[in-house]
Amino acid sequence: MVLFLVFATICQSHPNWIAIFPSTISHSGFGLQPTWLAGLPLPLMISIDHCLHSQSILTFYRSLGLDIGSDHLPLLVKVQL
Repeated sequence: MVLFLVFATICQSHPNWIAIFPSTISHSGFGLQPTWLAGLPLPLMISIDHCLHSQSILTFYRSLGLDIGSDHLPLLVKVQL
């Protein structure tokens, strides 16, 4: 049996989440894509929405959706098993 894990989350509940999960640092090359606070100019936004997954899954597309009225921009991710 093969187990795949995909977990979409807002990592704002702990100020040092990246220190707690050091292996989640992205090496995918998608660059900085801030998702919050939608409506602000890009230099003032921060990246707190993330898609974490097993190493056996490949992320081949990641982008931000259009402002849909939330304070977060949608995170669009395509993965390959």
